[in-house]
Amino acid sequence: MRYLVKEFHVALRFYSSALIVAVLSATIAQQALAAKSSDQLLPATTKGLLSVPDVDLLQKEFDTTQFGQLLKDPLMEPFVADFKRQLQENGNRRMEKMGLTLSDLDKLPTGEVAMAVIQPAANQGAVVLIANVAGNEEAAKKVLDKVSANLKKTGGRQVRRVAGDVI
Repeated sequence: MRYLVKEFHVALRFYSSALIVAVLSATIAQQALAAKSSDQLLPATTKGLLSVPDVDLLQKEFDTTQFGQLLKDPLMEPFVADFKRQLQENGNRRMEKMGLTLSDLDKLPTGEVAMAVIQPAANQGAVVLIANVAGNEEAAKKVLDKVSANLKKTGGRQVRRVAGDVI
């Protein structure tokens, strides 16, 4: 996990010329999105992809591992609490431009969650977040509206792209 977090931070610094957050809502062509995984939606310029098909299942399965059980040990509570605090603070700093916190996104996904690093054009990079939010469409719309408003305030612009037959 520590290695992944470090590599993620390196990728964010390297690809700091652009930040794109896309939360794909099931209200937009729900059937088309349900049939497509993130690797089918991303462009050919994708440089890296981390995908979790089911976040709840991942957590449940992780808890059954030796490492998961170790983290539940009462002796580890101070360490785990401090680690979670650090992740929360770091995540919140990264998302400030969008006016979001990690808690805004915590219960939003209902299926796959993916993060990718793409190269929209030469010497440009972007981080894309894709989340299946089927069943949470209203909450997803509120998050998208909040992100859109905050990015426009900082000079951002909205660009629509076609992913297969979905806009």
